[in-house]
Amino acid sequence: MLDLYSNSFSGQIPLEIGYLASLQGLRLSRNRLNGTLPHEIGNLQNLVYFGVGSNQIWGSFPSNIFMNMSSSLQHLHIWRNKFTGSLSRDVGNLTMLTTFDLSENYFTEIFLNSNMLNGTIPSSLWGLKDVITLNMSLNSLSGILPQEISNLGAAIYIDLSMNKLSGSIPITIGELQELGFLSLANNKLEGSIPVSIGHMINLAALDLSQNNLSGSIPKFLEALQHLEYFNVSFNTLSGEIPSGGSFMNFTMDSFEGNAALCGHPRFHVRICPAASSHKSKWKRVKPASFIAFGFVAFISIASLGLIIFIRYKRKDETSEEVDEEIPIIICRIAENQTSIFDVRAK
Repeated sequence: MLDLYSNSFSGQIPLEIGYLASLQGLRLSRNRLNGTLPHEIGNLQNLVYFGVGSNQIWGSFPSNIFMNMSSSLQHLHIWRNKFTGSLSRDVGNLTMLTTFDLSENYFTEIFLNSNMLNGTIPSSLWGLKDVITLNMSLNSLSGILPQEISNLGAAIYIDLSMNKLSGSIPITIGELQELGFLSLANNKLEGSIPVSIGHMINLAALDLSQNNLSGSIPKFLEALQHLEYFNVSFNTLSGEIPSGGSFMNFTMDSFEGNAALCGHPRFHVRICPAASSHKSKWKRVKPASFIAFGFVAFISIASLGLIIFIRYKRKDETSEEVDEEIPIIICRIAENQTSIFDVRAK
């Protein structure tokens, strides 16, 4: 074990460290080391612990640096440095890895997919504000998605599918304005789909399939003009499927496995009760309207006959008196007709 933790060492890490073939622990954290990480460290096949956190090491992470440590390295701490670019893909080959801290760096791409990672996602991960691509799919990660996911404001691609994540989708996810691809499929997420997702104006693909999500599909998602792929199949969603915006182009595959959804027949779901009851109500109202019209017509004809009868009955009265009464009767009849129509309409 070579432990030089928390001193004031400066300069670059000596290349000669890579020739200590029997070294199992290398702890250089909390110093003032700078420069790039030497490739020679990759020669340490027996390394169990490697820590260079809280230094000023910069540059991209050397590719294949962990190739020879796949069956030995258990602890990797590279936090609070100035690493940039992509995290070395061979980190995924470290099958014995138990602790891993890469927080407070400038990584733009992190690929940890298709491994056997378990436990919760480290809270420090949500502090990587410069990450553009994050792929941790096909693992066994558990725990919840925290509100701090909104810190990944520069991300355009996030894939956390095929894990064991639980809890609800945080509302703050809607603050990821640059995100174009989001997949949380094949997890154990529950609760409703946040309406705030409708604010993710650049979203082109959204996959929330095979979870335990409930509630309705927010109609506000129709505002996502760039949405080309949408999948919420095999959840417990209910209510009406939005039909405007990009939803005009989706098929039944996006919604299958949600027995309580309703909407347009092209989605192969039942017609929403509100729409069918509206049609039934119109069928009931339409005959009633004809009956009401017939009744009013009968009253009108009878009233006209009464006017004629009164006119001839009172022929001995002056024509001026009769002419004054007729408009009054006609106005009353018109008022009665209007009130009848109003009642039927209501």
